[in-house]
Amino acid sequence: MTITDDRNNDASKSDQKKDKDELNDQPEEELFFDGEHYYTKEEFFNPDDEEEGQTRKPRRGLKITIAAFITVALLSNVFAIWPQLFNFPAMEFIAVSQELSNNEDVQLYKESVVVIRSGNSKGTGFYISENGYIMTNEHVVSDYPQATVSFENGASYTADVIETDPERDVAILHIETDVSYPVLDFAEEWVSGMSIYVIGNPLFFNFIANQGKVTGTTDIGNKNSSSLVLDAPIYHGSSGSPVIREDGKVVGIVYATTRLEDEDGSTRKVGLAIPTEELLEYQNY
Repeated sequence: MTITDDRNNDASKSDQKKDKDELNDQPEEELFFDGEHYYTKEEFFNPDDEEEGQTRKPRRGLKITIAAFITVALLSNVFAIWPQLFNFPAMEFIAVSQELSNNEDVQLYKESVVVIRSGNSKGTGFYISENGYIMTNEHVVSDYPQATVSFENGASYTADVIETDPERDVAILHIETDVSYPVLDFAEEWVSGMSIYVIGNPLFFNFIANQGKVTGTTDIGNKNSSSLVLDAPIYHGSSGSPVIREDGKVVGIVYATTRLEDEDGSTRKVGLAIPTEELLEYQNY
């Protein structure tokens, strides 16, 4: 007959229960998910070479692909504007503007000029009234009820578009401000061959001042009246720029460029401006 020691069995069962309790008392190890598999903390943060090659290489490849796409897109934009930005005349007007900025009168005129941004459009405007009114082209603000205007001193305002005249390509904006900006008054006459300043925001530049001349008029481009022809550097962003004669009064507002044919058959690029003698009613604001 076999005699069983119940004390040994009880001790064994007690040890097994203790081991099981200790195992259950251990905190459950946190698992990390990479979107496809679960890993322990050690496996996730310290993968072996084979795992690193399998899981990280695709991510690195994706980053390279995205970076390449962005680079190509940026280069495409640069190459698109390169001919305008870095041709000799475009670079020359920057040097001329820097020189003109030493002229106290020109510097004062620049304080009246604003950068206008509306939607994706950038243009120029100028202060015509101490009550906060600004003139620009209608096509600069298009159908937007508001625009952002910025002065040379760095101040920016939200401007309300209060009046537009698509036929003459003119718009009037209004800002609320306590700052007293210089006002540019309109001239009622001009003379062919007269020297003028054009201050605006061509290409990627702001508050650029340049010199030129009024060479005459043309019926191209404006439906209701003749346009002033300007022998001056005019580029995208110059729309709405004041054409200022030497006494500080505005004789026109730039709205476009065109090419005119000379007597010898050659063509030249010129600026077009709406004569302010046709816009005198806007001085009443």
